[in-house]
Amino acid sequence: MRVIAKELVRCGFEVTFVTSSEFKTSVEDIGCSYVGLEGKANISEKDFSTEPFSVRYRPDTLTQEFR
Repeated sequence: MRVIAKELVRCGFEVTFVTSSEFKTSVEDIGCSYVGLEGKANISEKDFSTEPFSVRYRPDTLTQEFR
């Protein structure tokens, strides 16, 4: 996606990525705007190794934050 975004920026388009903080620098380095995810949505690769994804991010735990 960053390759496509970089080309769009080169052609004069404004591109915004909504992604985890792990990718902030690489997104901004190619000229895109960055909007960071917050809370449990702000995950990185290391999160997958600490606890099973299906347990930590199951739907019932995510919806509790919005009640």
